[in-house]
Amino acid sequence: MVVRMGDNEIQFRDYRLWAEPLDAAIARVLRTRLMASPDVAQVYGEPFPPDQERDFDVSIEVRRCEGSANAAGRYTASLSAAIEISTAGANPRVVGRKVFVAPDAAWDGRDFDRLASLLSADVSALGQEVLADLPARN
Repeated sequence: MVVRMGDNEIQFRDYRLWAEPLDAAIARVLRTRLMASPDVAQVYGEPFPPDQERDFDVSIEVRRCEGSANAAGRYTASLSAAIEISTAGANPRVVGRKVFVAPDAAWDGRDFDRLASLLSADVSALGQEVLADLPARN
């Protein structure tokens, strides 16, 4: 796990590891959140099944997913991501773009299970933001 100690310094906590690759964990939490919506019938990750029709493609670029500490020693969990939603098919077009920034959540700097839980909640909130931004199906 990574803890940002300042604008230009990060610390790798060698024996504090995610239970799965971070991209897989984020994809799993997002998929679970999206599938919980009655408006979503299916969620596919890349590579998409070649014969599967889709209404929208959602691209998420995680920009920050970490614990951080400020100069005063206050620890927080931080998540931010860029979201792009486009139509699928032969002539796709972008229908929405935004940057999601979860509110910083207090963390004690020692309980890495708590940090992982806070970041998972932030990813779930990211999924809710995607749901809110999906255009209505015609």
